[in-house]
Amino acid sequence: MTTGDVIRKLRKEKGWTQQELGDRLGVQKSAIAKYESGRVKNLKRTTIKKMAEIFNVDPMVFIDSDAITTIDPQWGDDAANRDYLADKPDLLAIYNDLVKSDELTILFDKTKDLEPKDIESVLVFVQMLRKQRGMDD
Repeated sequence: MTTGDVIRKLRKEKGWTQQELGDRLGVQKSAIAKYESGRVKNLKRTTIKKMAEIFNVDPMVFIDSDAITTIDPQWGDDAANRDYLADKPDLLAIYNDLVKSDELTILFDKTKDLEPKDIESVLVFVQMLRKQRGMDD
């Protein structure tokens, strides 16, 4: 994953346009387009630092794209989470699904503070959908 790919991924995860990221960074939309397309090869250190602050990530993610999975502010320290869940395969599978899917993350986030009776209603609705689609027989 290139630096431009990392910038695009982080921007899209936030749901921002290039213009919105540019506004936060203090640059034009065209600069963001150049960063993402790879036309700018060496970002200034100050730009990297400010972008890391804006995205709440370690600046290393712009240099080493593998670092992006270990500092995700949504989930914390990925390696520590995986170590903790290593002997809990069912929970590790759920964690993996949540980390990989924006939709599941949103669903979890929107339901985590519901009352038990409300969660039961959500589960009934999900069971109905699954049955209609032939997923549960």
